[in-house]
Amino acid sequence: MGLILSENNVVDFLKHKNICPPNFYPLVPIICKESKNFNLVVRTSQDDSPNSFNHTSSDRTSFLVKQNRVDREGKTSGHLITEWLVQELINKFSNLATIQPLISEVVLFDRDNSILVSVFYDDYIALDSYYRTCQSYHPQIARTIGMNLAQVHCATYQHQQIREFLSQYFKLDRPIRPPGFIRELNTVTPDIFGKVCPDGLDFYKLYQRFPSLQQAIVELYDNIQSTCVTHNDLTLDNFIIDTNLNLDLSDESVQIKPEQVKIIDWELIYWADPAVDLGMLISQYLGEWLNTLVADPNLDLHTTLSLATCPLEKIVPSLRALLQGYLATFPEIIEYRPDYLRRIVQFAGIGLINRLSYYVEYHHPFDNEALCKLQVAKNLLCSPKEAINTIFGTTEAELIDGSTAKADHNLQTMV
Repeated sequence: MGLILSENNVVDFLKHKNICPPNFYPLVPIICKESKNFNLVVRTSQDDSPNSFNHTSSDRTSFLVKQNRVDREGKTSGHLITEWLVQELINKFSNLATIQPLISEVVLFDRDNSILVSVFYDDYIALDSYYRTCQSYHPQIARTIGMNLAQVHCATYQHQQIREFLSQYFKLDRPIRPPGFIRELNTVTPDIFGKVCPDGLDFYKLYQRFPSLQQAIVELYDNIQSTCVTHNDLTLDNFIIDTNLNLDLSDESVQIKPEQVKIIDWELIYWADPAVDLGMLISQYLGEWLNTLVADPNLDLHTTLSLATCPLEKIVPSLRALLQGYLATFPEIIEYRPDYLRRIVQFAGIGLINRLSYYVEYHHPFDNEALCKLQVAKNLLCSPKEAINTIFGTTEAELIDGSTAKADHNLQTMV
């Protein structure tokens, strides 16, 4: 990699690549955003003519410029090329054009220097920041997220040409195995003593004390089906939302335009099981509840869960809306996979265990709060049918029937 980006040379780079006009000078300071990549936000001045830029929309006047960090051996992760693949797919397959407004638009990828340039949306903020600021969870936000994610899954589902295109970059014929943190939990080696603190070892001991949990995970991955393009990193901060939204919390029927909630950071794109995406997203919403537990070893599980400062009841409407929006947009998934709802609930359990594994590895204590989270994850994985009632506030049959009726209504409206 020859060019190392900085605040001093990023504008010259954009000019050289014809992203900015030769006479461009940023009047707004360039912002460095800390991340796993080196990120720079370049905003144009209000006096610049939109017509002088190589993009089609007049309101796109800012850019996010990413560069993979270099390790000691001079190598990079190479993840930026996979984010570029999403744009390549949209450019190559006409049926994916409707997805473009739902994701961040990439305008350039410089393979030699591992630099990616995408449109930066000034009026948008990360969804987790939005939730922290508003201290509320409007169901229509989650519904829009579900609809947008379903559109990506539906448009690429069993699309053989798209799969063949991705197979140029990924080894898609390899059998899908449980993720590394699960394999590590199943087979503990002596080096674990150098990775986690003594309290963290309780996590491994307790996990291995539940053979039903381990068996549920084995069966889940034995029946995995890779059928569409997936994001594979659907954390709340990988969604951005338009800050111009003025949502009335008392009105659940308010409409949000699909492009007002975008999915970003497609660096882990893959051809995989769509239930993994939806399950991870559900685990993120459950985390909004579980991360506010009161960690008191003298309290039982039920009491601990009920005393969360953000109660589950506050999250349930969004969880239900998320799934209803997804199923209304992609109702056929139930025909393809009748067990789909149970599978996404189980993958939500995997998401919770993943987060626990991360905390333990970084020397967070395995306290009563963590113990409760593991028990919730176990319930999701071992009793998904019962868990559906709890986290969605309704039965599996009602979710499917209600979403099918909504899909039929939308179809009739379009006709």
